[in-house]
Amino acid sequence: MQILFKHRVPTPELVSMDATIVEIKIGSHPPIKIISAYARAGMTGGFPLADLQKLLKSGPNVIIAGDLNAAHIAWNSPRTSFYGRKLFNYLQGINGIKVLAPHSPTHINLYTWDTVIDLAILKRIPFHSQIRVKK
Repeated sequence: MQILFKHRVPTPELVSMDATIVEIKIGSHPPIKIISAYARAGMTGGFPLADLQKLLKSGPNVIIAGDLNAAHIAWNSPRTSFYGRKLFNYLQGINGIKVLAPHSPTHINLYTWDTVIDLAILKRIPFHSQIRVKK
């Protein structure tokens, strides 16, 4: 197995999200960009779709994982948030996208409900994938 390090992977200019990108190459498969992302909560326009679009367009095969602050019943949350609805509706229109969410809450709230806000968005990933919460 060969491991190559590239010192700089370009990151698109983002307004409402923070992201760190690494790129890996496995065997003869095309490179995969793995992006650790954080979507700031409480943005006026809702979920920052413009930033997400930039991240998804950063390569042909992309994994975006992190705290996206987007709860949706399709992603194992008991309720759907404003961010979750906006993100879910956007992703429904894109081919080759898969969203992975753990079955356990990733955000525990003493005053409302526990939710899953940590997600992985996979774009054209040729491998079997799963996500879970480590206890």
